[in-house]
Amino acid sequence: MATHLAARLVWHERGWDGRICNAPKDNGWCIRYEWVREARDDQAEAQRCGKPVTQDVLPPCQHDTNAFASRGQYAIQHRDPLYRRFLSPTSETIEPFSFVTAPFERMREEGAWVYDPEEQEQL
Repeated sequence: MATHLAARLVWHERGWDGRICNAPKDNGWCIRYEWVREARDDQAEAQRCGKPVTQDVLPPCQHDTNAFASRGQYAIQHRDPLYRRFLSPTSETIEPFSFVTAPFERMREEGAWVYDPEEQEQL
Protein backbone atom coordinates (compact mmCIF):
# COMPACT_ATOMS: atom_id res chain seq x y z
CA MET A 1 0.00 0.00 0.00
CA ALA A 2 1.40 3.38 -1.00
CA THR A 3 1.03 6.28 1.40
CA HIS A 4 1.58 9.98 0.93
CA LEU A 5 1.59 12.88 3.34
CA ALA A 6 1.44 16.46 2.15
CA ALA A 7 1.96 19.05 4.86
CA ARG A 8 1.32 22.77 4.77
CA LEU A 9 3.81 24.43 7.04
CA VAL A 10 3.97 28.10 7.96
CA TRP A 11 7.00 29.50 6.08
CA HIS A 12 10.14 29.48 8.21
CA GLU A 13 13.31 31.03 6.76
CA ARG A 14 15.54 28.85 8.92
CA GLY A 15 14.04 25.67 7.48
CA TRP A 16 11.94 24.53 10.47
CA ASP A 17 15.10 23.78 12.46
CA GLY A 18 13.58 24.17 15.94
CA ARG A 19 14.60 27.81 16.28
CA ILE A 20 12.78 31.16 16.09
CA CYS A 21 13.10 32.82 12.66
CA ASN A 22 16.02 35.23 12.18
CA ALA A 23 13.57 38.00 11.24
CA PRO A 24 10.08 37.02 12.48
CA LYS A 25 8.60 40.47 11.95
CA ASP A 26 9.54 40.34 8.26
CA ASN A 27 7.90 36.95 7.69
CA GLY A 28 4.72 37.86 5.81
CA TRP A 29 3.56 34.24 5.79
CA CYS A 30 2.94 34.44 9.53
CA ILE A 31 -0.07 36.67 8.94
CA ARG A 32 -1.62 34.27 6.43
CA TYR A 33 -2.68 31.76 9.07
CA GLU A 34 -5.16 33.00 11.68
CA TRP A 35 -3.76 31.01 14.60
CA VAL A 36 -0.28 32.43 13.97
CA ARG A 37 -1.40 35.98 13.17
CA GLU A 38 -3.48 36.26 16.35
CA ALA A 39 -0.66 34.98 18.59
CA ARG A 40 2.15 37.11 17.12
CA ASP A 41 4.15 39.34 19.42
CA ASP A 42 6.67 40.99 17.10
CA GLN A 43 8.52 42.80 19.88
CA ALA A 44 9.03 39.66 22.00
CA GLU A 45 9.98 37.53 18.98
CA ALA A 46 12.53 40.13 17.84
CA GLN A 47 14.37 39.53 21.12
CA ARG A 48 14.38 35.74 20.50
CA CYS A 49 15.62 35.70 16.88
CA GLY A 50 17.46 32.47 16.11
CA LYS A 51 17.02 31.05 19.62
CA PRO A 52 15.88 27.45 20.10
CA VAL A 53 12.20 26.82 20.73
CA THR A 54 11.75 25.59 24.28
CA GLN A 55 8.82 25.18 26.62
CA ASP A 56 9.48 28.74 27.82
CA VAL A 57 9.87 30.17 24.30
CA LEU A 58 6.99 29.02 22.10
CA PRO A 59 6.43 30.98 18.88
CA PRO A 60 2.95 31.24 17.38
CA CYS A 61 4.03 28.79 14.63
CA GLN A 62 4.79 26.17 17.28
CA HIS A 63 2.89 23.49 15.32
CA ASP A 64 5.53 23.52 12.56
CA THR A 65 8.81 24.76 14.03
CA ASN A 66 10.32 21.32 14.76
CA ALA A 67 9.55 19.74 11.37
CA PHE A 68 13.25 19.35 10.48
CA ALA A 69 14.84 19.94 13.87
CA SER A 70 17.33 17.29 14.93
CA ARG A 71 16.93 17.98 18.66
CA GLY A 72 14.70 19.67 21.20
CA GLN A 73 11.12 19.06 22.21
CA TYR A 74 8.27 21.04 23.72
CA ALA A 75 4.62 20.55 24.64
CA ILE A 76 1.74 22.45 23.09
CA GLN A 77 -1.93 22.71 24.01
CA HIS A 78 -4.67 21.87 21.53
CA ARG A 79 -8.01 23.55 22.06
CA ASP A 80 -11.40 22.88 20.48
CA PRO A 81 -10.86 24.02 16.86
CA LEU A 82 -14.55 24.75 16.40
CA TYR A 83 -14.70 26.89 19.56
CA ARG A 84 -17.73 24.98 20.81
CA ARG A 85 -16.10 24.44 24.20
CA PHE A 86 -17.17 20.83 24.63
CA LEU A 87 -13.83 19.27 23.67
CA SER A 88 -11.35 19.36 26.54
CA PRO A 89 -7.92 20.85 25.88
CA THR A 90 -5.22 18.27 25.39
CA SER A 91 -1.44 18.52 25.28
CA GLU A 92 0.99 16.99 22.81
CA THR A 93 4.77 16.81 22.88
CA ILE A 94 6.38 17.96 19.65
CA GLU A 95 9.49 15.84 19.22
CA PRO A 96 12.37 16.49 16.79
CA PHE A 97 11.34 15.91 13.15
CA SER A 98 7.67 16.40 14.12
CA PHE A 99 4.84 18.77 13.28
CA VAL A 100 1.08 18.94 13.75
CA THR A 101 -1.07 17.91 10.81
CA ALA A 102 -4.51 19.16 9.79
CA PRO A 103 -7.00 17.57 7.38
CA PHE A 104 -6.89 20.35 4.78
CA GLU A 105 -8.91 18.52 2.12
CA ARG A 106 -11.68 17.75 4.57
CA MET A 107 -11.70 21.32 5.85
CA ARG A 108 -12.47 22.59 2.34
CA GLU A 109 -15.46 20.32 1.79
CA GLU A 110 -18.87 21.91 1.99
CA GLY A 111 -20.24 21.45 5.46
CA ALA A 112 -16.92 20.33 6.92
CA TRP A 113 -17.43 22.50 9.98
CA VAL A 114 -20.58 20.62 10.94
CA TYR A 115 -19.47 18.47 13.85
CA ASP A 116 -20.63 14.87 13.67
CA PRO A 117 -19.19 12.81 16.57
CA GLU A 118 -19.88 9.47 14.84
CA GLU A 119 -18.02 10.56 11.72
CA GLN A 120 -15.09 11.83 13.79
CA GLU A 121 -14.75 8.43 15.45
CA GLN A 122 -14.47 6.77 12.02
CA LEU A 123 -11.57 9.00 10.89
